[in-house]
Amino acid sequence: MPNEKKIWFFRAADGTETGPLAESGLHERVVSGEIASETPVSRGDGVWKPALAFDECGFDCLVLRTEPSLDVLGPFSREYLDRPDILETLPGEGRFFVRSGTVADAAASGTPGSSGSALVERVLSAERALRDTVGKLGELGKLLSELDAAKKALAAKSSALDTANKTLAATMAESGKSAKDLADAKKSLVGKESELKAAKKSLAAKDAELDAAKKSLAAKDAELDAAKKSLAEKDKAFAALHGDAEWMRGAVSDLLAEVGRRFGAKSASDAVPAPEVVEPEIVEDPPKPDPAPDPERERTAKMAALESQLQKELRMAGSAPLRNLFKKR
Repeated sequence: MPNEKKIWFFRAADGTETGPLAESGLHERVVSGEIASETPVSRGDGVWKPALAFDECGFDCLVLRTEPSLDVLGPFSREYLDRPDILETLPGEGRFFVRSGTVADAAASGTPGSSGSALVERVLSAERALRDTVGKLGELGKLLSELDAAKKALAAKSSALDTANKTLAATMAESGKSAKDLADAKKSLVGKESELKAAKKSLAAKDAELDAAKKSLAAKDAELDAAKKSLAEKDKAFAALHGDAEWMRGAVSDLLAEVGRRFGAKSASDAVPAPEVVEPEIVEDPPKPDPAPDPERERTAKMAALESQLQKELRMAGSAPLRNLFKKR
C-alpha cells in the first residue's frame, strides 16, 4: 500500500539492521521466513522486542505434534505454514491452527486432552508460557549484558585500585626517602650557613686588611711620589753641579795654561797637573843659607803660591757658582 508508514526495523542474526519498512514489507519477510518469532523487531521507537510480541507480524499459529509425544512447534505465521515447501517439513499428524479458533482432527482418538477445547487451552497456555519465557529470556539477556558490563567496570576499577595502591605505596616509600633526604638537606644547610657566616666574618677581616693595605699603599705611593720629586730635584742639581764641574775643569786647565805661559812653560801639556783641592800642610823649614839663584825653582814656587791662593778663594766662595767667581776674576 503506497500510504503506509515505514516505521518497522528488524535485526538479522549477524546483527545487520534492515529498515525502515512498511507493515506489508514486514509481513512479507515474516512469510518468507527472514523474520522468525525470536527475531528482534522495533517499531521505530528504539525499543527492540522479539517479533512474537507484535501482532502485526502474524505469529498466531502453533503446530502440535502428538507422536511420539505431545510437543508444540512454533509459533508460525499462517501464510508461512501454507507454503508447500514448509508443509512438507511439518509432521503428518497433529497440525493445529490455534488462534483462528479451529482445531484439526489430527490427534489419535481416545487421547485425553488431545482435541477440543481442552487441547486448545493447553496450546494457549503453552503459547503464553512461551511468550513469558521469551520476555523473561530477553530481560535475562539484558540483565546478563548489564552484569557483564558491571563486571568489566568492576575489573577496570579493581585494576585501577591496584595501580593506585601500588602508586600510593611507591609514593609513601618515596615520601619516606624524601623526608630523610630533606632532613639531611636541612642539616647540611645549617652547616653551610655556619660556614657562610664564618666566611663572611673572614671576608670582613680580609676587607679591613685590604683597606689598611690600600691606605698603606697610598702612603707609600705618596712617599714614592715625594722621593721621585726629590730625586728629580737632585738629578737637576747634580746636572747643574756636573756642568759647573766641567766648566771649572776647563777654566782650571785654561788658568794653568795661562800660568805656564806666563812663567815660561812650553805648552799647557808641560804644565804641572792640577793638584787635588786639599788644605796644604805648612811646614816650616829650618833656616838655610841662601842658595844660588835658580830660575826653575823660582817658577815652581810661584806656581805653588798661585795654586794656594786659588784654593783659598775657592773655600771663601763656598756654594757660590764657580763660573761667577772666575768671571769676577
